[in-house]
Amino acid sequence: MGGGPRPDAPFRFGSNYSSFFYTLEGRPPFKMLATSAEWCLAAHDDRGDCESIQFVGGLAWAASGARDELVLSYGVNDCEARLARVPLRRVWEMLL
Repeated sequence: MGGGPRPDAPFRFGSNYSSFFYTLEGRPPFKMLATSAEWCLAAHDDRGDCESIQFVGGLAWAASGARDELVLSYGVNDCEARLARVPLRRVWEMLL
């Protein structure tokens, strides 16, 4: 994952994509419990920058021994499909 949105670097198509994590209660009416700050997926060729167009379309929990992580499937520039792995511990830290 990259840093947060960069308002000082306008995107030529007029949009900056970003995401956030959130948690909900397990029962209706599914009240929101916590949200993270905005974040973006790091650009493939510049880890310090965000992908200009990015959209997370899937999320899966992958538990492997002592390593729990989320696997995000996402699209880049409406052209490429990619996967990113985020340690679950990091997500929880973002929500607190």
